Amino acid sequence: MIRQIFSQRNFNWVLKLGTLSLILGFIILFISADDITPEGFGGLSFEQIFFMAVFIAPFLEETTFRGQHSSNRTIKIVSLIAIILLTISQYSEWLNFTLGLALIIVILLSRTERLSRDKFLPSYIILNSVLFALVHLSEGEFGLNIDTFLVLIQLGAGLIFNWICLNFKLRNAIYIHMSWNFMLFTILFFALQFPFCNKVVKETEHGILSYEQVPFYDGKPSKFQINSSEVTLEGQGIDALFRYLELADKGKSTDDFLINAPFFRFNLNYTSKHDTIFYQDFFEALQKEELISLAKKSKGSLK
Repeated sequence: MIRQIFSQRNFNWVLKLGTLSLILGFIILFISADDITPEGFGGLSFEQIFFMAVFIAPFLEETTFRGQHSSNRTIKIVSLIAIILLTISQYSEWLNFTLGLALIIVILLSRTERLSRDKFLPSYIILNSVLFALVHLSEGEFGLNIDTFLVLIQLGAGLIFNWICLNFKLRNAIYIHMSWNFMLFTILFFALQFPFCNKVVKETEHGILSYEQVPFYDGKPSKFQINSSEVTLEGQGIDALFRYLELADKGKSTDDFLINAPFFRFNLNYTSKHDTIFYQDFFEALQKEELISLAKKSKGSLK
């Protein structure tokens, strides 16, 4: 039954290429998971990111990138305008700009009455999917730096969404895109809500660091307390440290650090062996425990 359904569809080479790209991307993800460095989320909460990723992004992205497959002329025009605006906004990313410009040219050529749309369709699908992947990379979607696995996963998704639009209409691609993002964020929610790590206690040269992950929703009030010799964090993310500790006054900016466990909440305590907190020792301990890391763009040190 399934084989019959797929055998009756058009452009199955797009589906096959997209599936292969997804498989390779996830294989690389599992192999290199320890080397993945997250980006910031611009201060947005998990709930805000969830709403945008599940409801807003699929509608906007599918209309922009796959709108040319629609039979509705208005949607096609909106799609073209959106791609033009996206290309202009990506002018600093020369590859994105070049691919976007090429995609615009292909769209315009395919609309010329003397030329056949089908003649340019394969080029449109490839350019569309590659640009779709690169735009996600530049935006750092799901909080990840530019990595090979993310290129392949987003490229595969772009190809598959093109195939869905060609065979099952634009609205179905939007629904499936929503379902895909919902599944990803549901997995993340369970990871946030049901921690599996035990309490960790580490002694440093100047203090003692202890921490444990706690459920994202546990009904307990969050707490942050800092004095001359102790930092206490209860039921909050590591980013709370950046909000309360004036890192700029310590010689560093919050932009110099990345949170390695975005949205995860912890009970954390750092007690100094002295009458004052050695902030360099404190943040070096957080780095060694891989709770934070220096941003790639930062060439400085904690000193």
